[in-house]
Amino acid sequence: MYATRPVLAGVLVLGALFSPAPAWASEGDKYLPSDAELIITFNLRQLLASELVASQKDKVDQMKGLLDFALQNNEEAKKYLEALGLDLFRDFHSITVATTASIDPDKGVVIIEGKFNPEKFHRTAEQIASEHGDILKITKSGAYKIWEVMPPGQPKALYLTLANPSFLLVTHSKDVLTTALEQ
Repeated sequence: MYATRPVLAGVLVLGALFSPAPAWASEGDKYLPSDAELIITFNLRQLLASELVASQKDKVDQMKGLLDFALQNNEEAKKYLEALGLDLFRDFHSITVATTASIDPDKGVVIIEGKFNPEKFHRTAEQIASEHGDILKITKSGAYKIWEVMPPGQPKALYLTLANPSFLLVTHSKDVLTTALEQ
């Protein structure tokens, strides 16, 4: 199992280095912080379709098996993922991380491009908030619902929102999130 880690790391690095600019660049750019100095995009869809990954199909299947195993042992996570209707290998297209040169992690934003069902996201968030109000709180910023997630044992909350059915934004700062939405 440990032999697969260097292969996976190599695949991710090669995918990041040789991936062309994402097709959605002009649409996704509008959510980037205006002072972003470091932007990294992992095109997951292209990476999974690459010849390199295709030649390592057994390793990818092992990763899927590990994820499935982890979910089988966490009934609550499995329940919520099923409620969202998400398949991580099918519905996530790319992940972009953008930040300033600052050492302050609150200035960064993660933009996940994929196929998301807003109704399922909002309904599932409301269910989680009613069952675990100490972990998830729902607020609004204009027309957007903001999910404040306080993972147990973590010092800072995460703020998430669906900007539209294709983009999920994640930050450590509600101000950064609302600024991204206003751009």
